[in-house]
Amino acid sequence: MQPLEKLARYLAQGYVLHGSKSRLEILKPHLAENLSDRPELNRLAVYATNDVRIALIFATMKLDPANGSASLRIWGDKPLIAQGSNAPITSGFVQIVSRVHFKQINNGSTFTSSVPVVPIDMVEVEPSILENLEQFKIVPSTHY
Repeated sequence: MQPLEKLARYLAQGYVLHGSKSRLEILKPHLAENLSDRPELNRLAVYATNDVRIALIFATMKLDPANGSASLRIWGDKPLIAQGSNAPITSGFVQIVSRVHFKQINNGSTFTSSVPVVPIDMVEVEPSILENLEQFKIVPSTHY
């Protein structure tokens, strides 16, 4: 089964996804990395989503502040647009987690848990997976 197909199947079964550059055995609450000016998205928590596009962005776009400031901006829905500055696209991982300990934020695609969570599975993803996403676009940072 292809990674995108596998992730879609987990979402259809009610699981949520956590994208990461690392293979994680346990997801521990951490402060969000200035993802938003919305307080509900900047708390000490484990973050997950029911939108495969968002999980894949966090799995494949690595913020690299070594070359100056690094940022990642995500907006829109159809299409979802990602824009990174010093954020090269590389391989990563999507952890699959049960919703049991998660709260949905404002009926949106973001879920948070205040307790550590053990993934039930993990899918390694390559940058080429982004080419198969519908309603998704990456724009150069010069479009800010």
